[in-house]
Amino acid sequence: MLETSNYTQDAMCISARILARAALLFFCHMSQLRKFFRLSFSEQVLLVRATIVLALIRLGLWLLPFRVLKEFLSKVDGPARVASRKSDLSAEHAVWAVRVATRYVPHATCLTQALTGQLLLGFEGIPASVHIGIAREKGRAFEAHAWLDSEGKVLIGGPDSPQKYMRLLPIDPWNS
Repeated sequence: MLETSNYTQDAMCISARILARAALLFFCHMSQLRKFFRLSFSEQVLLVRATIVLALIRLGLWLLPFRVLKEFLSKVDGPARVASRKSDLSAEHAVWAVRVATRYVPHATCLTQALTGQLLLGFEGIPASVHIGIAREKGRAFEAHAWLDSEGKVLIGGPDSPQKYMRLLPIDPWNS
């Protein structure tokens, strides 16, 4: 019989709760359920995939140090490994799925959304970079923000993010 630590059991329990809550919130309203079934099968799969990835990244950001999560993400197939795949997924579809999934995953911050978008695009061989920046407005504290861009276009986090925030670091787990 395998023995697991209390930490592992707690993490598994928490992740199951987050996924169950996300699924419950996603499917509890009938109109939303009807909308979901009106989507094409590929859109349904993409939306479920985005919700699961978003919940897992949210959980990872909550439980793990960022460097550990980044190391874990670097082990997942990225653009260099899957660039030969033929994909019908566009960056716009991935962003749509992340935005919809964000409604059903509690506390899905800008960093959570950007990392999810990067991972979904990376699965399809589409290169994207997450950037973290800071800004300070007069009379206010520092504000941090994360955004996702691909080929010079901001996909998640607002189109004015590169101008509003001073970039601290880009995050590309596959080119660390």
